[in-house]
Amino acid sequence: MSVTVFKKSNAIIPKLCKLLRAGEIIAVPTETAFGLLADATNIKAIKRIQRLKGREKNKPMPLVAANLIQAKKYLLFSPRALELARKFWPGPLTLVLPAKYSFPLGVVSKEKEVGLRVPALMWLRRLVEEYGKPLTATSANITDKPTLYNHRAVIKELSVKGLRYAVAGNLRPRLTSTVVRVKNNKIEILRPGAIINSKLKK
Repeated sequence: MSVTVFKKSNAIIPKLCKLLRAGEIIAVPTETAFGLLADATNIKAIKRIQRLKGREKNKPMPLVAANLIQAKKYLLFSPRALELARKFWPGPLTLVLPAKYSFPLGVVSKEKEVGLRVPALMWLRRLVEEYGKPLTATSANITDKPTLYNHRAVIKELSVKGLRYAVAGNLRPRLTSTVVRVKNNKIEILRPGAIINSKLKK
């Protein structure tokens, strides 16, 4: 299957939003690695990503928001979670928090929690802001295979699975986001990553 590749620019954001509203999936470079964007509230789009990646249906996938204001419309923030968000966002910190919105299975966990970050990449924040709702940001690779850092590798791996759209990019390999759950005002590091643990403990 052929893949349409867009050059990353602000000019293509309206076109990408139109595709996302139609339930399409788009592979894009983020501040960490390549991710798969889709409307996090669209159950059909979520199922398409699951098929594309070979991902378990009950395994939640991380999201990106444009800013803290947008994130607070969809998630519940404790004082400690707000402190972390204001300190590390935009940036590679994924916060796992209780959902206010009824997200589909595959986004929300059995505990009704969702992992979300505000990305450091300004272009991506502009895209999510224009779209108006959080987007998925699961890694653009088949489940349990290595993380990918350029659009050619993503296309090679996922076009045969049904990927149709990608944004060009060639990233240096780097750490993925640090994943933190904030529960009862306590911090639990679920996955070490780009933000070192000592900074979080401070």
